[in-house]
Amino acid sequence: MERIGELVKVDGTYLIRFNGKKLVSSKNREACTSRLALSKAAQKLGITEYVDRTDEEGTVEGPSKFKESEYEIGKRFEFMEQLTKLVVEKNTPSLIITGDSGTGKSHTVLDVIKASEMKEGVDYIVIKGFTTPKSMYRILYEFHDKLIIFDDCDSVLKDAVALNILKAALDSYDRRVIHYRSEKASDLPTNFEFTGQVIFISNYPAEKMNGALITRSILIDVSMSIEDRIERIRQILDDLGPEDATIEQKTDVLDLMIEKQKEAFDFSLRTFLRGLKIRMHVGEGWKELASYMITR
Repeated sequence: MERIGELVKVDGTYLIRFNGKKLVSSKNREACTSRLALSKAAQKLGITEYVDRTDEEGTVEGPSKFKESEYEIGKRFEFMEQLTKLVVEKNTPSLIITGDSGTGKSHTVLDVIKASEMKEGVDYIVIKGFTTPKSMYRILYEFHDKLIIFDDCDSVLKDAVALNILKAALDSYDRRVIHYRSEKASDLPTNFEFTGQVIFISNYPAEKMNGALITRSILIDVSMSIEDRIERIRQILDDLGPEDATIEQKTDVLDLMIEKQKEAFDFSLRTFLRGLKIRMHVGEGWKELASYMITR
């Protein structure tokens, strides 16, 4: 899972932060950016990159780590469901979904796919994590007529060869012929026609995506502010967690996360679900333990 920080300038000080949590700061821009690699907080979160939110004068472009949308978060998730259905029904060949990790992107996509009665391994496959150019080419070749979901495979965005292979698969041409020549892939043809569909789920913000990539597909961005995350959890509260979790327990956890939002390590659905387990299975001391987990 790749996380991206943001560089901003507030009251004359440069900050690199993640989800509102400061990782490094300095009055000097270069000093601030160079300290990121040494930051224990950044290392703990696995953050090595940042999006520059400052203009040439060094002022903040915007207060948040995402591009403001005129649509509230529930509506954007509704759009994502509709676009996923278009891909599932083969009315469009591909979809790119961007936004922070732990916000329910993958869960929403898989819910739509399962509702269509598609079978994993027969009609679609899910590829997660690090992917090399050769492995991406092999996957596209072996499943050339299936729906392929690349989830958290952002490493391909840093590899020019893998990126070109992905571009060819995402394209909207009537015929998508993918080429790859390598001595390491001598057991594979040098080209083939891809007739399947691709959903690429990324933890990158939309503006961090390769421009040539997003022009070849439909993109839906579900990046969220803390307020959006709170609202999204409220919207789907009834459906979150195990069946034996009560609405009172869920509300208790959400209220605690809201209380601790400024100190939160990672304000996400994953954090909520971990907190819910603590609320359900720990006695009177649940709140103290959950607070530690949220702010660790």
